[in-house]
Amino acid sequence: MNFFVVISKKIPFRGLAKFPTKGTIIKKINVRIYLTKLSDFTTRYPLIRGMITYSFTWPISNLCQQAIRGSNEWDFAEALRFCLYGSCFVAPTLYGWLRLAANMWPQLNYRSAIAKALVEQISYTPFAMVCFFFIMTLLEGKSIGQASAEVRVKFFPTYQVGACVWPVLQLINYTVVSEKNRVPYVGMCSLLWTCFLAYMKQLEAQKLEKIQAERKLEAEEKATTHSYYSSSHSELAIAALGQPWRMHVLPERRVPDPGCCCCC
Repeated sequence: MNFFVVISKKIPFRGLAKFPTKGTIIKKINVRIYLTKLSDFTTRYPLIRGMITYSFTWPISNLCQQAIRGSNEWDFAEALRFCLYGSCFVAPTLYGWLRLAANMWPQLNYRSAIAKALVEQISYTPFAMVCFFFIMTLLEGKSIGQASAEVRVKFFPTYQVGACVWPVLQLINYTVVSEKNRVPYVGMCSLLWTCFLAYMKQLEAQKLEKIQAERKLEAEEKATTHSYYSSSHSELAIAALGQPWRMHVLPERRVPDPGCCCCC
């Protein structure tokens, strides 16, 4: 008997064979109840589901972009800006557009899906891109003029890439995905797309910093050259003032005497 007791003490994970207690069962039931209530709530309110999805996907995509570019320190403030913008702006506006498109083209066929994707490329997509660059620049604490300049510089390159990607993704969305899951589907697709947007924003920021550094260097060189020539001219003027004036005195012309008969 003692032999079996010793062997049982040496068997690893022997506690796993125990039956769950009453408290453990109650906890598992409570967790399932909470998850079921959450699922029912998000199913009843798809906008909330989209906002929750975007509150995770957008900051995660920004952190991925920071890791790709090799940042030494995590910029959590930038990730927070992406979280606020994605959950509070992108999700509601996208949900509104999807509801509008569903009412305009209620049929679930390829013709309606193609119409939705094409109309989206000339209506919601430009609006979303302009708002992204403009609002994100304002959230960084910059002025309205700087936000407008960023839109002018970055909109068309980003729109050209998006026109090749989003029609295909939205065609799948309108034909395969159910209506209640369309906002989360776009949120998952925008995970990679937001990495590209963050890359575009950071790339243009680096270009702008480089241009500003070059302009500053040129201004310093011009200021140095101007000060050099100014000091040289001043030294020449001081040297000229210090020299004695050379006055050329003309010989006095003698006026002949009328009473003199000799030729002078």
